[in-house]
Amino acid sequence: MAAGGALWLSVILVLALLGEMGLPFTTCPIIESLLVFTGFQLVHDAVFVAVLPFLAVAYAGRLIGSTSAYKLSERVGGRFVQRYGGPPPHYPGEGRHAQGTPLTCAGAHNLPG
Repeated sequence: MAAGGALWLSVILVLALLGEMGLPFTTCPIIESLLVFTGFQLVHDAVFVAVLPFLAVAYAGRLIGSTSAYKLSERVGGRFVQRYGGPPPHYPGEGRHAQGTPLTCAGAHNLPG
């Protein structure tokens, strides 16, 4: 892979990661346009190996971004709400916390329903 290709793949990774974390950048139109263009290339007899790095990096960026957002909100969210938003509402079963792993985050994010 050429140095320019690695640079653009790293840009795609960062854009997908930031877009998935919800940062206010206009990453979605860029990523979505590139995905449409990649699909167009596949339909018109492009080599699948040529577009596989882009698809893998875009998916990895989205996966890392969603896992990072989940872990950040898990660690900081409760303290932030208690400090600035008042106490959280009480609910039945208080005291039990769900333990999520990156694999369960990825499954929950990517499965429909």
